[in-house]
Amino acid sequence: MTTYASRPQTRDDHVAQIRTYLGLRSYAAADSDALRTYLIQRAMHRDDAGVLIAEAEDWLRRARILFPAVSTLQRLVGYARMVAEEQIQQVVMRQLQPAQIANLEALLTRSQGRRGSTFAWLKTAAPAASVNAIGELLSKRATILALTVTDLDLRVLNRNRVRQFAQLGHSYHAGSLKRFDPPKRYVILVCLLQDLIQEVTDDIIEMLDVLIGRIFSQSEKERDEEFKQQGKHINAKLILFRTITAIVLDRDIPDDQVRQQAFGAIPAEALQRAYDESAALVQPEDFNIFAFVVKRYSHLRSFLVDVLDAIPFTGTDAARPTLDALAFINHLDTTKPRWKKLPPEVPLSFLDDRWRSVVCPSPDTIDHQLWMLGLAEQLRRQLRSADILVPGSRQHRDWESYLHPQAAWAERRANWFDAWHGSPNVDTYLDHVAERFAAALKQVEDTWEENSFARIEDGQLVLSRDEKIEIPASAKALRKAIVELLPRVKLPALLIEVNSWLPFRQHFTHPNADMRQPATGRDVLLDMCIFAVILAQGCNLPLATMAEASGLSYHKLVHTADWYMREATIRQAIIALVDYHHSLPLAATFGPGTSAMSDGIRFGVTARSLYARHNPRLPTRTRGVTVYDMTSDQGSQPYLDVIRCDIRESAAVLDAALHHETELPIKEHFTDTHGYTELIFGLFELESRIFSPRIRDLPSQILYPMEREHRRGTLGPLFRGPRINRAHIRANWDEMHRIAASLQDGTVTAQLLVSKLQAFKNWGGSSRRSQRCIISATRIIAGASTTRLIRASCCMPWRARYSSGSKDCSANVIT
Repeated sequence: MTTYASRPQTRDDHVAQIRTYLGLRSYAAADSDALRTYLIQRAMHRDDAGVLIAEAEDWLRRARILFPAVSTLQRLVGYARMVAEEQIQQVVMRQLQPAQIANLEALLTRSQGRRGSTFAWLKTAAPAASVNAIGELLSKRATILALTVTDLDLRVLNRNRVRQFAQLGHSYHAGSLKRFDPPKRYVILVCLLQDLIQEVTDDIIEMLDVLIGRIFSQSEKERDEEFKQQGKHINAKLILFRTITAIVLDRDIPDDQVRQQAFGAIPAEALQRAYDESAALVQPEDFNIFAFVVKRYSHLRSFLVDVLDAIPFTGTDAARPTLDALAFINHLDTTKPRWKKLPPEVPLSFLDDRWRSVVCPSPDTIDHQLWMLGLAEQLRRQLRSADILVPGSRQHRDWESYLHPQAAWAERRANWFDAWHGSPNVDTYLDHVAERFAAALKQVEDTWEENSFARIEDGQLVLSRDEKIEIPASAKALRKAIVELLPRVKLPALLIEVNSWLPFRQHFTHPNADMRQPATGRDVLLDMCIFAVILAQGCNLPLATMAEASGLSYHKLVHTADWYMREATIRQAIIALVDYHHSLPLAATFGPGTSAMSDGIRFGVTARSLYARHNPRLPTRTRGVTVYDMTSDQGSQPYLDVIRCDIRESAAVLDAALHHETELPIKEHFTDTHGYTELIFGLFELESRIFSPRIRDLPSQILYPMEREHRRGTLGPLFRGPRINRAHIRANWDEMHRIAASLQDGTVTAQLLVSKLQAFKNWGGSSRRSQRCIISATRIIAGASTTRLIRASCCMPWRARYSSGSKDCSANVIT
């Protein structure tokens, strides 16, 4: 074989025969036109050079054409990007009028009354919620709308392409934009403004939610504080009450002497005085907060009326009463007088019985302040549940817009059910679930008498507590020996060494990078700056401190952080590192990569940001955010996100499971109690994944029987939930899977969808079908997930392992 192809013609002949056998041909100059046309179309949607090269390679594979030289593809991609950008500029310039162009230019000049330009002011992040802040956001929205460019038709561009131009607008300052040619400058500005109008609208609605919610939370806090301060007086009245009651109930005292005995124990003057004083202490029978809420009516008026004037609201049939009330307010605004006395025809159907009794204490009386407060609470609730929609918003759109359109779902359905873990036939699937349920239930009941870990007392599940398992001394010594063997490496050297194994540095690219090229060795100073910024951000160091420690220019570090350390580039670097770690043989000794756990860590935020909130579970009053982190069974961290700290972490669990984008075959997910809701059980089942939370209050969880006779067995007292509604699941089977497919395909984030599902209050109307069907999915957990919970809790082989000092008494219960 060493003499093979000693004659060059032999090798060429064989190569030609192989190409013929495989049905391949060489790249010819005539192919350039077709490939160039295809790349121009794709460049209208994506501007990333690396992605375009990959798409060019896919096109060549489909055409059965051998790859040309890399320089040829780079040249074609560069040309396609240039032509696509020119076409995009033409699309925008054809629609722009001279007045609109003048308005865009005015954005970049220093504005009167502000320190910088209007352009810089529009890009500033929303501050913490306040009346002044919501007024400023409304002013921003009005300014953007006045430019009349938000309605320009950019449908020829993919949404991702618009966001790319918008990100450039966020990164550049006014002076930098002025250096661009006018067409490119206007494209960036138009895309940025179309993105900003949605962002500002969402911030207004978010701030409205915070301010309305604060009215009721502060009222409740004021009621509780006042009640606490009156505790001494209330206690005195209770003592007096018990004294009088004891006399009234004493059967030995004749009826005609009760009054005399009572006044003998407590003088009539003292009793009258106590009666008069109790009027100020007594609370409503249902202990409501309406008397405290109404004090904040003027505060509500200071921002709500302006929001209702500026923001249009639409909604579903379930929100029709609330929308009628909002339209009535606008009618009052235009006809005067306003608010002081509501006319008899004022809409009241949006009020529930709790509000109606105080808004209308008599048939002829309507309290206009409480009416407005009740409307505000209903508006907030229905905005959260997607009953009320906001045109031009990104977060408050029509429910159907978050999901696959029916036509797209019809094409996706077959592939979805082919990959799904269960039967596509609903009856077959439910029968299989029932069999699993019955088998697990029988196993529990058969071993119940020998079970020393779980028992039922007074209809409640009681779990024992295992002793804490101490780490053996030999294991401690081994751990110490292993730690001493590990070399001490400085962090900069660690980054450089890992980059030599896997060049993750190449993923930190400039958004205007022309080609996908290896970064290492191309610009040593830039490499140093990128590693320095990674260290600074990873160690929470200011860039000024890093500049002093490294000797690098502060302005260079700021430039690197702004242009190279973007969310997309960081995400790609993390994916590359996790995939490389997963490929190492040593990683497999820790686990196969099929399971992961996630939890949130709260960090304080000093800036008054709209999305930095107080965490009601923590004693500190510092605002903060939650960094939600996922760790695989191999020790890698494939997913990280920043969420608000005042919401349940369960809203982020499914995003972590579905969209970590690494090669880890994660199928089972573990969380603590804060990452658990019944809804998440149902969604994980629909996504063919296993959800295994460590639930603190396990005995108080509601379990659902499949059949009525399950309530009569040994574990009957535990089945406190309603029986599984098979008919409801059967009727909504297809819609349930459409929602699951939409989540998996990324048409909507799980955080957004779960938060809206959890906020549902009104289930009436045909428009609620998609929402109701997900709640139906939670009932499937009786066979698919809750049975696991029973088995893990009650069977001998699934004994709990937890620390005796742990608050999570069910830690490691679910297997």
